[in-house]
Amino acid sequence: MVLTPPVGALSDDLVAAYLARLGLTRDDVGSPGDATLDGLRVLHAAHCSRVVYENIDIIRGCPPGIDPETTARRFMSGRGGYCYLLNGGFSALLASLGYHVTRHVGAVWRPGGLGNGSAAEAWGRHLALTVELDGWDWFVDVGLGDALYEPVALPTARDSPVAFDQGPFRYSLEASEEVPGAWRFVHDPVQASFTAMDFGPQPVALARFEEKHAFLSTSPDSGFVKVLKLLRRDPGTAYGITGCVLHQQDATGRDERVLSSRAEWFDAVADVFGMPLTEVDAVGRESLWQWLSASHDAWLAAASEA
Repeated sequence: MVLTPPVGALSDDLVAAYLARLGLTRDDVGSPGDATLDGLRVLHAAHCSRVVYENIDIIRGCPPGIDPETTARRFMSGRGGYCYLLNGGFSALLASLGYHVTRHVGAVWRPGGLGNGSAAEAWGRHLALTVELDGWDWFVDVGLGDALYEPVALPTARDSPVAFDQGPFRYSLEASEEVPGAWRFVHDPVQASFTAMDFGPQPVALARFEEKHAFLSTSPDSGFVKVLKLLRRDPGTAYGITGCVLHQQDATGRDERVLSSRAEWFDAVADVFGMPLTEVDAVGRESLWQWLSASHDAWLAAASEA
């Protein structure tokens, strides 16, 4: 028998504040300890819509920690994070509300990607979640940016992949071809920011990700240190900023617009992603914009030479 590492609960006050951050109350998700599929769906969708996938503080050189209580308080301040924070905080909220939630080691990958060209190469760079509810295992992930919007049941058999639609996007869940015993979430084949995410069957504690978080949030070889990203999902639309480019994907396709000034960039972050970044002072804003401008110019130069 494999014992699941406990997912620590948050205080009642912090749970109430977390729910308020999601635009919810306890009445919206059921009575305390009353874990339901409807409640899980409401929580998941609200988290994807309101808590942004972002690495701004990593770019600024002040990466946050991944302790769930610290992360929850970060969310209360209006900020987001990447998968270790988003799924780490969400798992603690779910546990506090009576859900049987398990954390898993995962890997987001894309062929040809630097450091993440395959599931094996990227192993450990993602934290995934499952929830056991009424005898079913549900794949839960609020840390995939422009991907999963609502939880989905894992296939009942490893040789029976499941394809499903969420808004304009087409996904599938199947057995991993690389990692024994792992599941694979396959992103939309047309409108994907990555190819797939594989996650292993074994439950793990959040401490399993501390070392990898230190690398991803500080190493000059990490993509999170090199490229600024913001991502947020609504039912039918995925919004994102990559560097200085604002992009939107829905059933009609993808639209892009270059944010060509500091004011335009910070306005988009506030208006589209709900993050006014009031905690970043004028010096910090100018420093961040100078970094973004230089990175964008370097990207344009590389593209012209390709």
